[in-house]
This record gives sequence, structure tokens and C-alpha cells, in this order.
Amino acid sequence: MAIYTWTPSAYVTTLIPGDNVLWLTMNADDILDDSNPNGDDGGEFYDQRPGFDGFGADFCTQPCQLGWKPADIQVTANNDFLAANPFLEALFPLMRPSVIDISILQVEQGNGDGSEAEVESIAAGWIADNQDLVSSWLEEAAAAVS
Repeated sequence: MAIYTWTPSAYVTTLIPGDNVLWLTMNADDILDDSNPNGDDGGEFYDQRPGFDGFGADFCTQPCQLGWKPADIQVTANNDFLAANPFLEALFPLMRPSVIDISILQVEQGNGDGSEAEVESIAAGWIADNQDLVSSWLEEAAAAVS
């Protein structure tokens, strides 16, 4: 069976590359280049870059060329907000949580009551479990604006 999915998503909490599924490779000739055929502002940077090829044979058929990045999580923020908050402007690009972590958090949130308190609790739990990583993001952002 072949399933097309994306990450992060709840699928990768049950279909785990290297455990019970493999990523499939693409032919290099089938991968989009950075030509930005739609002419989108900044389009040359999104989903047209060379795909991730660092998975070993236990994760992906070889040679492993996914054709796109396995995750592309981006923060969207208003330009005026960013101008007024240089620390956050420096922080947002540094924030790179694990695709698996985000997928698991999506499952937790989907199984819950959807309240703001629950979402805050899930987020606080992830931050506590990943405090060293979060601290490194905060320290690097602070250094960038000082």
C-alpha cells in the first residue's frame, strides 16, 4: 500500500518511517528546481529547494531523494508586529521543533476538548520536556537583538 501524506501530521505517529513504513524516493529529474514558475513572492524558497536526502536505507528507499523538505513549518506574522518586536522576529526562524513532536502534539490536541487551557497545557508540557532546545532558541534570539 502507498499513502501520500505530509509532515507534520498525525499519520507519522502511527506510520513511523524506519519502523513500519519507508519514505519513497523520487527521480532527480522529477524534482522541481528553484525557478519559481508561478512567480510567487519568495516562491523560490518554498517546496522547490532540493529535497532532503539524508535518510538511510532503514528510513527510505535508496538513493533517498524525497523531492521536498520533510517539514516546512513557518511562522506567519504581520510586518508591523515584527518591526515592533525585533526579539520575536529573530526568534521565529530559529524555532524548529521536531516533525514527530508536532505530529504527536496534533494528536494530543485532537483527542482533547479543544479548550485554550488544554492547548496551553500541551504546549507547556512540550516546552518543559524540551527546555534545553527552547532555551537555546531564546538565547540565540536575544543575542541577535542585543
